[in-house]
Amino acid sequence: MNPSLSSSSPSSDASFGPVNPDADTEWQDAEPDEECLEVVSLFDDAIFPGAEAMLEHCKIRYHFSLIKVVRELGGCVFDLS
Repeated sequence: MNPSLSSSSPSSDASFGPVNPDADTEWQDAEPDEECLEVVSLFDDAIFPGAEAMLEHCKIRYHFSLIKVVRELGGCVFDLS
């Protein structure tokens, strides 16, 4: 047997404690949990920080209301109001 290999498992090593799934509060992310969301217009290449701004752009510039169309067609599983 190779002397550098021991028969002890990592779980028996005193430096490792038991795994506690409720201990998430001890971890800190290297980067904040911020998503950089970009939404592209339905009719042009304009980019917006969210769907609400994009829908307003389409309504003003192209006289198109996706919310109105969805409501006229019988609704949607998403709350668009």
